[in-house]
Amino acid sequence: MSVHDDDLMKALKKTEGEIRKGKFSGDGEPCGKPNEPMSRISIGGKSFHVLFVDRVNRDSFVMGETDFVEQVIRIDRGLKEDRRREVLLHEILHCIFEAAGDFESNGNEQLVCTIASGLNNVLAANQWLLSLFL
Repeated sequence: MSVHDDDLMKALKKTEGEIRKGKFSGDGEPCGKPNEPMSRISIGGKSFHVLFVDRVNRDSFVMGETDFVEQVIRIDRGLKEDRRREVLLHEILHCIFEAAGDFESNGNEQLVCTIASGLNNVLAANQWLLSLFL
């Protein structure tokens, strides 16, 4: 598996800072339009656009989703900050499992939710850990 862990941690730290400031675009401008790209995350040699959108899926209520063909991660911008980070981690985990060819884990929502929630809690409670990856 060729996941770029340092890129992932940089993106997570940048995302956290931009969310705190109320800024969601990659260039630091407020994200006023649906589907405006926040930034790219490199996972398994693929570059995924991260978009904060008004509605992730028109057919059902979901907080986030990943389009592996278009290489886009969509996150509901209406979520609270902590939940938004957790949903982003959740979608990143799907990308990691997909890149590794671990389709069983990728399809296991309980596993993905558990890891995303755990990572979110650990990183929120121990923000100094992010500095080890930068």
